[in-house]
Amino acid sequence: MHSKILLLVDDDDGVREALRSVIEFLYEAHVHRGALDVLTAADGEEAVATCRSHLPALILMDVNMPGMDGIEAFYAIRDLRPDTPVSTVFLTGHAGSGGVRLRLEQAIEDGAHGYIFKPVMAADLKKTIDQLLHFDDVDDQVRPDDAA
Repeated sequence: MHSKILLLVDDDDGVREALRSVIEFLYEAHVHRGALDVLTAADGEEAVATCRSHLPALILMDVNMPGMDGIEAFYAIRDLRPDTPVSTVFLTGHAGSGGVRLRLEQAIEDGAHGYIFKPVMAADLKKTIDQLLHFDDVDDQVRPDDAA
């Protein structure tokens, strides 16, 4: 079976691990059967390095990171494989500020799929992943209210 790779990029260890846990819980059946593999990176440089050896189906990327920020990493990853676009969704708490908003809008025009505001709500995360990875088969997913 072909595994879809989701790359989660955030410089905050706590946020990164919490989001990874939520994703792995929401998609437990997919992870268990090898249909979804969740990889993580702590910054833009690590995200680009990961994309040199893996082809994620989806990248969820923090915008504000030290060194190479998420928007710079998006362009670097896009340039690695110009014929194979990677769905990228930014995670941000700063989309309302002028400079970040303009850069996000430009990245979306250049192929990114949008952004989710932090703090990230599980419902927003699930909706985004379902749409971009085509995980919409209701019977095949564990839902938070189904857990015992």
